Amino acid sequence: MVSIIFGILLAIDLFFIFFAGGSIALTIPAALLCVAGILSPWLFPRLLAFLEKKAGEKGQKLLKWKKQLKGLFCCILAAGSLLCGSLAGIRYGDDETDLYNSLCAEMEVAAAMGDLETCENLAVAYIVQFGETETVNLSLAKAASLAGVKERADLYFSHLKSKTSREYYAARSYYVSSFSDEEDETEELRNLWREAAMEHPDWGYANLMAGVAYLAFGERLEDDSLKLKYDNGEWVEFRNTGPSTYTAQYYLALAYGQEPQNPLPAVYLGVISCMQAHFGEAEQYFQAAEERMRTSGMDSELQDTIDTYRQIMKEA
Repeated sequence: MVSIIFGILLAIDLFFIFFAGGSIALTIPAALLCVAGILSPWLFPRLLAFLEKKAGEKGQKLLKWKKQLKGLFCCILAAGSLLCGSLAGIRYGDDETDLYNSLCAEMEVAAAMGDLETCENLAVAYIVQFGETETVNLSLAKAASLAGVKERADLYFSHLKSKTSREYYAARSYYVSSFSDEEDETEELRNLWREAAMEHPDWGYANLMAGVAYLAFGERLEDDSLKLKYDNGEWVEFRNTGPSTYTAQYYLALAYGQEPQNPLPAVYLGVISCMQAHFGEAEQYFQAAEERMRTSGMDSELQDTIDTYRQIMKEA
């Protein structure tokens, strides 16, 4: 029975050495201890015989506990083997986690760059090690969308099990932007981000994008406009004061509270307030946007937008 137990432990150690990439420095000692355990029925009697010859009077008394000593001997071997094997397994787990994180990060970078070939090569390595997952197909779908390869994008999106995750909506937005007709893109993005905001009401990014999409959709429909007059007599026309604007305002207000470091919701809300001739409110949003830009890093393009609308408010 003892030999069988140690044989099982030895098989586990050999698996870590040859198949699981375990630490050789730890698995070899574990394997040697297992071999000693397998040989213990033959080895232990000879060890006792040697001790009987060499031991003094105290040693002779100790040898009366042969069964207990044999059990202790086997326990020491088993404990040593299990300890070394466990440490090797932990090391293997760390290596596996590092590989997983590395492949995921590299796939995400390749996908963001639209490098479909690299992303697919990384996906093969990932699938061999961990199997096909949503993470792989999302990265591939995003890469194919940005690369403009519609057939591949359709294929990878069809492999996704979840069509309501945050990652799905983010990847799908690239698909819509890449393959939709210009006339349909605005409406499709509006519908996509509206659905995302409904599925994930606490997702600030979805609310932000839904607000932006409604603004763009309203502009395409040419909603009722508000006209403000410059002091020099020139007319400036503002669009988006119709229903789409108010819906955009709703989503942007949610994003404003959910993403306290993001200046974009504040800028868009300021622009809408300016369009509605609520200049005091617009200035408050612009100041909030500037404060957020100071904490998150100034964005010169956003600052230019703020300055432009401030000039309009000043001259209106």
